[in-house]
Amino acid sequence: MPSVLVSSLNELSRCPLTDEKEKKELYDAALRLAWSVESQQDTAQRLYHGHLPLATAQTGIDLRLFDILCESANDAFTVDQLAAKTNSEPALLARLLGFYAAHQMILQTPQGTFTASNISRNLAQPGTAAGIKHYSLTMTRAYQAIPEFLANNRYENPPSSTVTPFNLAYKTDMPVFEWRKHNPKNAAAGQAFMAAQRMGQRSVWDGQTSSSLQDFELSAEDVELGRVMMCDVGAGLGHQSIELRNRKFCIEQDPSPWEI
Repeated sequence: MPSVLVSSLNELSRCPLTDEKEKKELYDAALRLAWSVESQQDTAQRLYHGHLPLATAQTGIDLRLFDILCESANDAFTVDQLAAKTNSEPALLARLLGFYAAHQMILQTPQGTFTASNISRNLAQPGTAAGIKHYSLTMTRAYQAIPEFLANNRYENPPSSTVTPFNLAYKTDMPVFEWRKHNPKNAAAGQAFMAAQRMGQRSVWDGQTSSSLQDFELSAEDVELGRVMMCDVGAGLGHQSIELRNRKFCIEQDPSPWEI
């Protein structure tokens, strides 16, 4: 029989809290608890295979697996049904599904079918999917180069933006944003992530776009002389400027931000 403590934790996982502050506190406490009871083998396995959730999550996104499960959240699917929906081999998909279930990315029922979990819903969000793509496609290789880079650099801070683990990993002397100009697939993934990564957070413009800003208008002479009122040099897709424009301000945007 499980202990009262274990039973309570299992019950809490089936009926999670709804208050956001309490959820965050519980999440942090649960992590501390998990780490405090971690055995040597648990630690080893967690670190040995820590790169796999990101890689396999990308595969699930490519297959639209999480979208499929979330679109029919009240249904449970067999391996064969999901294989047909994702156009994948059942034997391979069964292995992936087992991994996803072990990491709570999906839920496996006692009948051996699969349904969406809260993490499935997180992974089905376009912003999350964009981040998974960016990190699996571009950043993982740079992260893997960190130990070699730090050793070569005598464990000192990087001296410039072109002497970094990224440059070592990709064997380039270019800064990362210059490099992205020559690697459009990586750039597209990074840009999509930058535009979506702050979803749900307070807007940078909250409390900043009062009617008094209407006083800052360019005169005809300003326009003729090419004066610029505001230049967005952020790394996204101009999403902050778009949000400002959506607040009823008139903004002109250079159509070729890479050329600025």
